Amino acid sequence: MTSRRFGKKQLLLLAVIAALGTLSSAAGQAGAQGPPDCAAGPGLCYDLPVNVGPLINTADFEGGPSLSPDGLTLLFGAARQNGLGQLDEDIYIATREMTSQPFGPPRNLGAAVNALGFGDYSPELSHDGLTLYFSSSRPGGLGSADLYVTTRDSLDDPWEPPQNLGANVNSPYFDGQPSISPNGKTLYWDSYRPDGFGDADIWMATRKAVCDSFGPAVNVGPPVNTPGPDFGPAISHDERQLFFSSARPGNVGQVDIWAVQRRKNKKRPGPWDTPINVETLNSPFFQAMPTLRGDGKELCFMAVRPGGFGGLDVWCAERLH
Repeated sequence: MTSRRFGKKQLLLLAVIAALGTLSSAAGQAGAQGPPDCAAGPGLCYDLPVNVGPLINTADFEGGPSLSPDGLTLLFGAARQNGLGQLDEDIYIATREMTSQPFGPPRNLGAAVNALGFGDYSPELSHDGLTLYFSSSRPGGLGSADLYVTTRDSLDDPWEPPQNLGANVNSPYFDGQPSISPNGKTLYWDSYRPDGFGDADIWMATRKAVCDSFGPAVNVGPPVNTPGPDFGPAISHDERQLFFSSARPGNVGQVDIWAVQRRKNKKRPGPWDTPINVETLNSPFFQAMPTLRGDGKELCFMAVRPGGFGGLDVWCAERLH
């Protein structure tokens, strides 16, 4: 997600940004707090979210984070000055040696991934770290933003030139925030294509093998998608839990993080249950684009809330139970 993530339909986010003065005032009054009460149930209770700090966050946009399965690598989109002196939206990477440590200084993934002067954001690493999915507004796509993929032979090798995921996945509209299953066979993302259930919906595509192309896009459907915006999917390691962002009734803020689970089925994925508001992650402001560590014990997201450094920042929280 970027500062123009919703395009003309970005009313919710614009309302949040416009409220930054109120938010800053609230931040000045906020004192120390204890662990939040949680009624969301097992696996959905988190400690107070923590801003990842000034090495990652600035007064400009940082968002659409992606945690590697081991939690030692953080990728995110950020709007920063490029070599032409322009504010450019690129993908950055930061690492740490242990999950108990803060992330170190980020570096730009460079010209191999980022297109100069165009938006590159919403990164998603594969389980083995050798494939990177992301969204970009670069020329040559099918819509206002498309999903791309790049690979590398090893963790020490450079990324290959990104390839558009094609018409089965992309549309003439906005397609962004990919989330890939651990086996690499199912891709989730959000799209503004008009044949969905609402403003923005979550879609999925599958393939028989990692070397194959993805099949046609399929709307995830209710109860995940509603007439309002539902976006920013993050599939869990066992593929039985999907975290996402939504502006549906029952929110704490303008946009909240929700989770939905499905029953285990040996032959095929079971249906999704009723979504649950992950209340301990949410505030009266804006929070979206969750990403999970492989063991599910840490979740990061982007938010506009008290204690931030500017607009959208990256925040993380540890699971309590």
